[in-house]
Amino acid sequence: MPDSDFIRNIISQKLFAERLIESHHPSMVKGAKIMQEFCKRWVPEQIDDLKFDYTRLFIGLESTLAPPYESVYLSQDHVMFDKQTLKVRLFYEKYELQVPGKNVEPDDHIGYELHFIALLCHRIIAEFQEGRNEGADQTIVDLSNFLDRHLLLWLDAFVDRIVKHARTDYLRGIALLTQSSVECLSDTVKSL
Repeated sequence: MPDSDFIRNIISQKLFAERLIESHHPSMVKGAKIMQEFCKRWVPEQIDDLKFDYTRLFIGLESTLAPPYESVYLSQDHVMFDKQTLKVRLFYEKYELQVPGKNVEPDDHIGYELHFIALLCHRIIAEFQEGRNEGADQTIVDLSNFLDRHLLLWLDAFVDRIVKHARTDYLRGIALLTQSSVECLSDTVKSL
């Protein structure tokens, strides 16, 4: 859910005042530009609009416009808690991770999947720093497999729905930046 303090921090740190990452990735460039404009026009009174847009997209009023769950996009019946959820859970379990409230919130929620890849990236760095190159190599393989077998299979469709249905630039910009960041990460992992 959008938070005024979080947005105020983004603006005060000038994260989008200039492009921090030199990239020619179309979604990165477009997302950064959208966020630059959003930050220039932000006033705290907009928070209710952001929260409403978030609810329409990800929680739903009558229907969910951009469900944040892998299984909705990839399962035969487009439902939550399908076999994709369990396959994602197996990846997490290999790294002794468990979603809070197991079986309440699906493991294949976009937030959990993004958190998982961030944890794997941190783990890879730590393993290399500690001289555990074989461990790092295996974690790189697992990260690449997770991206290819899970997140990259549905991320484009998810982002397309956000871009199509969002009424706020904030959610559009964040979606495009997320998409491009994951794709750049995948390219980097494949080059290792």
